[in-house]
Amino acid sequence: MAFLQICRRHQKLFEGASASVKLLLTGTGFQSCRILHSHESKHLRVEKKTLNNDNNFVEPKLHNFQSTHGFSTITSPLDQKVATSAAKDVSAVDRGHKRKTKKAESNKKKTDKSSAKSTETAKGTDSKEIQNNDTDSGAAKKKNPSHKYDLSRNSERKSERTLLESINKQKKGTSESSKLSKENKDILVTTVGTAGNDDEHMLDYGPEAVLVAGEDDHHDETEMEDLGDVPHLVTTKEFAKEKDDIDLDFVSDDEESTVRTESVAALEELEITSGAMFDSVVQAPKKYREGTAGGRLFEAQTLAEIDGYLFLGNPYQAEKLFNRYLRMGKKFDVNTFNKLLHGWAQKGNLMSVKLLFKLLKREGLQPDMGTYAAMLHGYGKFDDVDGVRSVIKEMEEKEFDIRHIFHKCCLTEPQAKGVLKALRLVIPDYQPSTPESRSQIKYPALVRSWYSDRINLDEKLQSVPGKLERELDEPRLKELFEQQILQELSGFTPIKSVEDDKGDSEMNQRRKEMFLECRSKWRKALIESIEKELFEIKNSKGKSVHPRFAPFFQAFEPDELADITLDTIVFYVKGRVEGVPLYGVSGALGSVLNTKYIVKHRVQSGMLDKMKGIYHDYFSYLMDERLTARKMAREFWNELDDILPFGGSLQQEVPIWPWATKIVFGCSLVDCFLKSAQINVNLFNNRPEELILPAFYHTYEFKVNKKLGVLKPHPVVCKLFKEYLASQGEISMETTSVPMLVPPRPWRATKDGAYLILPVELVRSAGDEEGRYDKLLEEKTSKEDLVAVFDSLNFLGSCAWRTNKRILDIAIQMFNTGGNDDLAIPGPVAEPQVESKSPKSKTNAEERRKQIQERRIAKKLAREQYSLRMSALYKLSVANHFRDHVFWLPINLDFRGRVYPIPPHCSHVGDDLSRGMLQFAKGVPLGEKGLDWLKIHLVALHGTKKKSSLKERLQYANDIMDDILDSADNPLTGRGWWKTADDPWQALATCMEIADATRSPDPTQFISHQPVHQDGSCNGLQHYAALGQDTYGAKQVNLLPADRPQDVYEEVAKLVEAARLRDAEAGHEIAKELEGKVTRKVVKQTVMTIVYGVTFVGGRLQIERQLKDLEMNDKVIFKASTYLVTKVFASIGEMFTAARAIQNWFASSATQIALSGHYVDWYTPLGLYVSQPYSKKPPQKVVRTKLQWMLIKSKGLPHVPPDSRKQRGAFPPNFVHSLDSTHMMLTALFCQRSGATFSSVHDSFWTHAANVGVMNRICREQFVALHNEPILEELHEHFHKNYSDLKLVRPLKSKESGKELTHVTFEGRPDYGDFDIEEVLNSTYFFC
Repeated sequence: MAFLQICRRHQKLFEGASASVKLLLTGTGFQSCRILHSHESKHLRVEKKTLNNDNNFVEPKLHNFQSTHGFSTITSPLDQKVATSAAKDVSAVDRGHKRKTKKAESNKKKTDKSSAKSTETAKGTDSKEIQNNDTDSGAAKKKNPSHKYDLSRNSERKSERTLLESINKQKKGTSESSKLSKENKDILVTTVGTAGNDDEHMLDYGPEAVLVAGEDDHHDETEMEDLGDVPHLVTTKEFAKEKDDIDLDFVSDDEESTVRTESVAALEELEITSGAMFDSVVQAPKKYREGTAGGRLFEAQTLAEIDGYLFLGNPYQAEKLFNRYLRMGKKFDVNTFNKLLHGWAQKGNLMSVKLLFKLLKREGLQPDMGTYAAMLHGYGKFDDVDGVRSVIKEMEEKEFDIRHIFHKCCLTEPQAKGVLKALRLVIPDYQPSTPESRSQIKYPALVRSWYSDRINLDEKLQSVPGKLERELDEPRLKELFEQQILQELSGFTPIKSVEDDKGDSEMNQRRKEMFLECRSKWRKALIESIEKELFEIKNSKGKSVHPRFAPFFQAFEPDELADITLDTIVFYVKGRVEGVPLYGVSGALGSVLNTKYIVKHRVQSGMLDKMKGIYHDYFSYLMDERLTARKMAREFWNELDDILPFGGSLQQEVPIWPWATKIVFGCSLVDCFLKSAQINVNLFNNRPEELILPAFYHTYEFKVNKKLGVLKPHPVVCKLFKEYLASQGEISMETTSVPMLVPPRPWRATKDGAYLILPVELVRSAGDEEGRYDKLLEEKTSKEDLVAVFDSLNFLGSCAWRTNKRILDIAIQMFNTGGNDDLAIPGPVAEPQVESKSPKSKTNAEERRKQIQERRIAKKLAREQYSLRMSALYKLSVANHFRDHVFWLPINLDFRGRVYPIPPHCSHVGDDLSRGMLQFAKGVPLGEKGLDWLKIHLVALHGTKKKSSLKERLQYANDIMDDILDSADNPLTGRGWWKTADDPWQALATCMEIADATRSPDPTQFISHQPVHQDGSCNGLQHYAALGQDTYGAKQVNLLPADRPQDVYEEVAKLVEAARLRDAEAGHEIAKELEGKVTRKVVKQTVMTIVYGVTFVGGRLQIERQLKDLEMNDKVIFKASTYLVTKVFASIGEMFTAARAIQNWFASSATQIALSGHYVDWYTPLGLYVSQPYSKKPPQKVVRTKLQWMLIKSKGLPHVPPDSRKQRGAFPPNFVHSLDSTHMMLTALFCQRSGATFSSVHDSFWTHAANVGVMNRICREQFVALHNEPILEELHEHFHKNYSDLKLVRPLKSKESGKELTHVTFEGRPDYGDFDIEEVLNSTYFFC
């Protein structure tokens, strides 16, 4: 790497060819411009590309030039922005050249007469020039004293002497070649070492810098730029190897009307410097090497920045970053090359497209379909028929079908139009076709017959059809679609608060206006601050290094950034006097901006326009139950997509910003906000004078020996915000936090589904800020392998919902009148009342410590109460927002395959209140048995008859019909039977549905919207019993037919009580203390979670909480809980021997895999790849922001070892979770075929009352089908194939054989029992 110094006279010559010349001449030697000015020798002449005598377009020839450090694409010798203006550009250049030539001719005689003398003069001049340049170099070094690439003065002077000697030697043998040089431009390039600017970089990457000198006759001006501005580096050895393959076109100055093209006549001039004068390959600093936290961050950031500049239409800046990355010895994949190719093609720079294509091949990469699409795009810009033909020929040689180019490439609309134009230059009637691969999907064995036979359906699985509550006609659908698009484009949805302070309405309105006025002032000041920041970024070239978020900052308008910043900060702070961590706020702000950036990217690509063109037909498909039963949403969406192949692809790939960038970008905006937001602290003091102070401030807190940055609001701001919410103010929520007004987009790939244009991940994870799980899934599977998973998610997401207005109104009334803790409605938060004493009061140290502790506890309880209050406010406000709308909940997965709605508020995967406020939007007549199922469902929600048979439950409901009707008619003033239920809000909703049905003229024709649940009986143990074919265990969890449900919790309690009695008789004191306290409730949670990996400590804490409720003596509660958890674990092992054996084998296998240095992974029966993410403490990366230094965890690095303890403990429950999710997905697919509405909360399946029988049959059939698969055998085979015989990092003793293991072995897989899985088909209480 080197500084580049060129005189002004020759810089003008380089304006059109700076890229290629800088690439050829950059090195660590030291050359002087005046040396070449003073000597006649071979001259490197650059000729502008232009029109020849026949008015034909003449291209520059710059082929076969190889360099691993960079490539020349920035500008061609002819400015290619508009190819048709070549003649005009050349004439202007020729006029300039002609003026300069006159001065040279006037001095020609003096030069010819004193050639010998000029040589001596040149030496003297060169000596002075070297001294001057030494001074410049020293200044540069002084400016960057710590840069490790600076060359010493001795090496510079040695290089200069070598250069002078070489020129003098060559001059003696070049008298003949001096005839060439009268009109030619002499080129000078001076290299003087490098300078660093590490301190300027926000993420501490240490980018290089380059010195560019602009000179006239005296070299006296220098300025600093990022080395990325001169991205073309080549070593002497590389140049010597390739010089014979380089062709350049040159401009001759002595011709005005005709311009001819010549080959390079004197490239040997560049050989005068020795190989030692050039830098070797630049190695990336250690902290940016592959496999390190810095290397990974640097790669992700570079890719994101390149994409950012291409989004801005600036491929020049993108290429600088591209070359900087290559110079550090790093590699890009084909997709990055393709993006840059399209960037230059869109700009009309064919030279750059060609050179980049050659570099791609030299890097050892194979062009793919996307590469050839970019080449066609470039040639099509210039109507280059020959170029298009050559690309098509190469594609045919590689067996790429040009008919599939629009289906296999993710093109934007401009790119697609450019490719189409190019193809129709050669094939006028070109039409694309759909690849056959879409119809050749290999479906999983479990659903292969289901996909192959879509017409024949068992009559017993025919469901009762329903109808959507509000039929959406075309105008209404279009209106809702546009409204949803606007919300997604904004990124935030305003939700009106339901909190209503019944106090002074005039005062409330005044305070609401005060908050809005303050917010308006903050916004105006913030816009001004952001505009200043943008100005500094845009004008920082040559003064400082661009911050890493520069392209992203420029992608937004100042008012956009101001609105997003305000909404995010206010939402997260939300009146918390104690403040919120800066890390979380800045990261959340960066994430919102990243989402907004991707949306803008998708809109620019034409994706939104295409979406509008196909969505109406897709909605019509969803409303046709017969069509949805035969054709999957994914398949229908593909057909609609294929109809419009020339629009923007709906699967646009936009790099996710790394977490560090989100933090830095977010902090920069938080810093602007802190400087802008001010508040009059006398707002509530009734003082006439104003006292203006910062509304928010940044401070630090110490927690567990850690210094944490905190963003705190001024107390006046907190009070103002709370008053605003209490006056039914608006809450700005992220659009992904609220349901959709129209059905979600069907999932077709990991980044293609759910919201219309908002990006969401297929696989969610709280600690996955950069989409690592989606990337891993793409690596391990293809999207064709996941069609069954996608189809089940799409069916679940197509379920339409509505708000139960009666339940909502009762909850809002209760919320605004003090709340009700028994019904999970938190009341207003009261300030903690703690007796405080003066510091001067006479209290001993113990009392003061007690007082401090009480104050801390009071504040903690107040914070928790405030959080609960806000959570209730959000769910009620969102439900109220959609009270008159049908809405949909987009769906995604966790890494195990469990399904969740993406919006956290107003979803069925929530607490009792959230579920009670929801109903199916589709109504279905109750039919003959629907009312009975509603009553049975009500009794199950109440919880008093869980051990009873279905007939007994139904009879009980009929017996208490008066209480049911009273609850429905007088929920707040009646007897309140519904309040005694385990799930009171859902019970109340069901009471109202039953009351309406019984009072209707014909209950069988009553249109019901209420969901009815069928829950698995300790579902985890059900899967274990089925895996091990354990008859005794199967009986305990209702896999076998029975007259009434078995209660595994009660059975465990009996076994524990029997053991306690034996110990009490033997004189055990703790056993005596526990007399009468071993109940079903005490052991239930531990039994339920033991199958999901609860530890001994966790189980003890669960039992301890139950014993505290029984008011047991605190002095013995620890020993008592320890005693009981031991007995519970022993009882489970006694009852479920097969389950315990399988768990032990799972744990042993996971331990060995982790100790071999790998993460435990497997494939579900539907093809979903699962990998446990648990690792040891990952390395941390220090990130410097404008407000403070931050530490971020670098997750997902290949050298971070797995945590064997967590891998062992988590594998058994995670594997079972992946099985229960598979069972749910299978049930969903077959319910879709039957036409039944279906939704689920893990192992709780929901449908309409009329279709419970159909869903129950499907549920049992799919459980049997799932466990007829060789699940354990396939898991053992997967482990053996990938991990068998690997060396363990430490020896491990085998529990089975007692031997010490040094290598991985998967011995000890348990044998099967004699349970017949087909018995599940006849089990009434398997799910009930």
